[in-house]
Amino acid sequence: MRVYNTNIASKYAAKDKVSFVHLNPVFDADAFNLRPISPDIVTMGLRNVEDIFTPLNFARFAAGHADIKALEVYLDQAMRDMMLVAREKRGSGYKVRWDHHG
Repeated sequence: MRVYNTNIASKYAAKDKVSFVHLNPVFDADAFNLRPISPDIVTMGLRNVEDIFTPLNFARFAAGHADIKALEVYLDQAMRDMMLVAREKRGSGYKVRWDHHG
């Protein structure tokens, strides 16, 4: 964080060009939460690396780097991809279980 604060933040952060996301945090059992490396850095825990694009797209939207339409387009395509994979697995004899709440 010292390197970031002295070398990067002074040049770029004021112009909103630099963002950090900590993607592989240690789990803090006492707090039952993720242990961030700094309160200034967004921390996300991912079980599967394939899942990285969804939270990153939400982060881009939340930071104002993408509009709602871009997020909706990404989520729509991600759902279509998931459905295609599920259909392929079902066709191969793999049982797919869909939980619907509501």
